Amino acid sequence: MPTLTNIRHETFALRVAAGAMAAAAYRELYPRCSVAVSSGSASELLSTPKVAARVKEIREEMAQRMQAEAYLSLHEKRRMLADIARVNVVTLMDEKGALDIAKVRQLPPWCMQELTITENERTDKSGNTTTTRQIRVKMVDKLRAIKLDSDLEGTEKPPANTNARMGATKRARDLLKRLPGHGGHLIEATEVGQAAAR
Repeated sequence: MPTLTNIRHETFALRVAAGAMAAAAYRELYPRCSVAVSSGSASELLSTPKVAARVKEIREEMAQRMQAEAYLSLHEKRRMLADIARVNVVTLMDEKGALDIAKVRQLPPWCMQELTITENERTDKSGNTTTTRQIRVKMVDKLRAIKLDSDLEGTEKPPANTNARMGATKRARDLLKRLPGHGGHLIEATEVGQAAAR
């Protein structure tokens, strides 16, 4: 159904469909109307077939838009997986090689499986208090993210020989486990005052 030709009726339908009270929407469009008259006039306008159909149509469009926005698009899913795959743990360190919590917190939340910060205070025999902060960050598995992205793209073709594929995957995982921050690697840091990478 096209928009109503009467601009006031179209605006009334839009406001009522968005959740406004009919009488209040009517008073906004006809400010000289009294409160007592606006209720009856709004009800009458709302019962006209064209306005009632337009309100119903607008509500259905809004519901469809909300449902469409409730799901992630393929592009959004692939962008999230790309974010996971591109995280470089080295960029999370400061110039001294310590894990910089400010940089970690700038990562998109879907890149981390776990982020735990615990602070402990200890007092020695002479009464000096030392605060120790421990940061535990577990990154999402990059290889899994790349595999999921390939599956979404539909380009991954499994090798004919399943045993060869399994051996290549195991070798790749073993190699990546040697590098910090790859393959769901756990990073823990503990230092007095500031966390250091381990």
